[in-house]
Amino acid sequence: EAVIAGRTEVGFSFEPPEDPRLSAAFRRDLAIGAVMAPGHPLAQRQPLYLADCLAHPFCLPTRDLSLRKLIDAALPADGLVGRAFVEVNSLRMMKRLAAAGETVSFQTIIGLEREVGDGELVFVPLADAALSRDRFTMLTSSHRGLSHAAQAFFEHSVSAVGDRLSQIDADTAS
Repeated sequence: EAVIAGRTEVGFSFEPPEDPRLSAAFRRDLAIGAVMAPGHPLAQRQPLYLADCLAHPFCLPTRDLSLRKLIDAALPADGLVGRAFVEVNSLRMMKRLAAAGETVSFQTIIGLEREVGDGELVFVPLADAALSRDRFTMLTSSHRGLSHAAQAFFEHSVSAVGDRLSQIDADTAS
C-alpha cells in the first residue's frame, strides 16, 4: 500500500497482491519449515511433515498473514479440529515461543538466520508436497521510476538478499 500510494519507493513483501500498480522487481520462493528448539523431539527428523508437527504443541500465524494461507491449503479439511494451538500475528513471537522449548512454529528462514546460525533454533524444511513455497518479493511502483537514492538502495538490497539467500540454499544443500 505504501508503494502504491508513493509513501515509499521500495517495498518488501511475502505473497503480495496482484496489482498492476506494482512491479515485482525481485522474487524468491522460500521453503516453509518447522522452527523449534534444538532439544525438541522433531529437531533431527528428516523428512519432516506438517502432520508430524501437529502431534506436538504448535503455533500458527494468524489468518491475515500469507504464511497461514499456505499452511491452511496444505492441511487436510479437519487438520486443526480438536487440536489446541497458539495463534499469533507476529513472526517474532512465533520465534520466541519456539525458542522456549516445546512449541513448533512455522515460517521461512528469513528472520531466523542469526538464531539458526547460533544454534538457538532449528529450521527444518517441511516435505509436504501440498505445501507451497512462500514468495518473497521486492516491490516498486510500475508507474514511477526510482529516485537515485532509492535505486541505489534497491540494487544493494537485491544483491544483499540474493547473496544471503544463495548462502542459505548452499548451507541447506550441504
